[in-house]
This record gives sequence, structure tokens and C-alpha cells, in this order.
Amino acid sequence: MRVTPQKKVGFRLDAGADIGMGHAVRCTALAGEFARRGFSCVFFVHADDAVTRFLRKAGIDFVDIPRLGLREEAEWFSAQTADYDIILFDSYLLDDKYIERQNAPGKTVCCIDDNGLYTYSCDYVINYNFFADELPLRFGKKRPAALLGGAYCLLRNEFRDAKPLAIRKNANRVFVCLGGSDPDNITYPIVRHLKQLSEVETTVVIGPANRNADSVRSLAGGTVTVIVDPPSISGVMASCDIAVVSAGSIVYEVASLGMPLLLAAIADNQARMRDYMRDWGFDAYDDFLETSMKKLRSGAETLLRDYKKRRSQSALLREMADKNGACQVAERIIG
Repeated sequence: MRVTPQKKVGFRLDAGADIGMGHAVRCTALAGEFARRGFSCVFFVHADDAVTRFLRKAGIDFVDIPRLGLREEAEWFSAQTADYDIILFDSYLLDDKYIERQNAPGKTVCCIDDNGLYTYSCDYVINYNFFADELPLRFGKKRPAALLGGAYCLLRNEFRDAKPLAIRKNANRVFVCLGGSDPDNITYPIVRHLKQLSEVETTVVIGPANRNADSVRSLAGGTVTVIVDPPSISGVMASCDIAVVSAGSIVYEVASLGMPLLLAAIADNQARMRDYMRDWGFDAYDDFLETSMKKLRSGAETLLRDYKKRRSQSALLREMADKNGACQVAERIIG
């Protein structure tokens, strides 16, 4: 009896707590969908403690990429994945030639894009930014199919399976998360100001790569609860009424639940999301001076009191982010 070999998917992503963790999270969501369809998935990463711990915890096989120049690495990667059926890139550190080199007969090459970084010569480009159709994508010798917008959000399984947030008339619970690492410790001034709101409970989530954990923990007590790396962040979100989050990938998770939110842009690459959400009527903040923190505190208090606005925001957000996006991406790529 002839045994059909298992098909393989290779993920090449960045490491490093400030960038790689978000890439790892969304790629594991997509890997889960490929695995459910009978594919074997392997991640290729430069060794990094935070990312590799995450991959081990998620049960993902991974290979350390040797320290080489881009040209040499492209050759090494091509050899490593010669018998792979699908290659998927999620990296800010490559170049056009690296990606183009991976094209080969019988191999499907895919790229997750956030900001039109490369001239894409591949089979699929995935960009699930709400504003993806506004970005000037550039294409190379091979013009890819473009999977654009919130219909293709790459969300963890826990969000795919979660129920929409119940919008309570009497709301007093705020969820705060400024990404997995928050290197500038923006969480601290935000929570310090929210703590001043009477009868408002604040739940703060910080990631395992957060180097300022002790600073944030110093605010715990009374109406503030600090949680480090919870097993289910969607469950923590569901226990709250509104969210104060960074204008990054966590916005899609919050949106998939229909959770009213306020945004804080904590990095330059979050400016477009901040501006886009602001145009849709969401409160968004672009500096962390005392005056802005006071406005954020006031904005959170106002949103908690405004039941009608929270209901409206919830419905809009659930339309913007499809919680089954990873499934749709896998189906499109497999065909």
C-alpha cells in the first residue's frame, strides 16, 4: 500500500519580543488551520527566548535559522524547504530577492504584509488591516492574489470560538493591554490615571516579555488587578466592558468580540491604525503627556456611561473583524 506523504507548510518569521511575538501569535493561528487540514507545519526563526518559549508552549515545531547574510540565508532556506508545499513569510527583515527566490514549481509562496514593505513576487499576499485596500501594494514578476481586509484576520482559536461581548447597561470594568512587551512602559501612566476613577475596576494584562512588569504590578490593589500572560486573554476581555489597547494587532482581537475600545498608538507603525479608527469615531491618543492621559481617563469614563455608544461600537467592530479569518485564509491558499 502506497502511503501519501504529509504536505508541509514552512513559516519564516522574525524573532525578538518587540516584533516577533505578534508574528508568532498570528502565524500559529494560521498553522492551526493548516494542521486541521492535514498539513505539517514548521516555523523557521532566529533563536529568541520569548518567541521560542511561546512556540514550545503552542506545540509548534521550529528550526533555528543560522546567522547568515540575506543572500546566503535565502539559499539555505530554499534548500531547507525544497520539499515543502507552502511557504509563508511574516518578516520585516527580508528583501524582494529573498522572497522571489523561493518560487519553484509545485510550491505556493505566501506573504503576510502589514505596510507594503516588499515588491511581492509570490502567490498570495495577506494583509488584514482594516485599511489594507488603501495601501499601495507593489508586485513583481508574479502577481499574487491579494487577501485584504478584516475578513482575513489571523486570530487565535480562542477568539474564533468566543461569544460576542455582552454589553451591560451598568458598565464599570476596563481591560488594559498595551501589547506583549510595551518597552516604553506606557501601561503605567494609563493605569495610574484609570485608577483615579471611582467605582471603576481595571484589569491589566501584560505579556511575559514585558521588562516593566514590576512597575505595573506596583499599581495593583484596590480597583486594579494585574495579570501576567493569562492562559486565555479572551476570557479576561469578556469579563470587562471596554478596552484600552495599543493600536496594533490586539485591536483585531478586541474587535472580533465586539468590545468597545479606546486606542493608544505606542509605536510609529501604529499611527495609521490610530488615524483610521479615529475617523470611525473611536477615541485614540498619540502621546502620553499628562494632558493626554487626563483625556484618556475622561474618555474611558464617558464611554462606560454611554450604553448606546457602546452598543453601536460593538456592532461596528464585529462587522470589521471576522473571527474566522484564519480559516478563510487557509481555504483560499489550499484551494
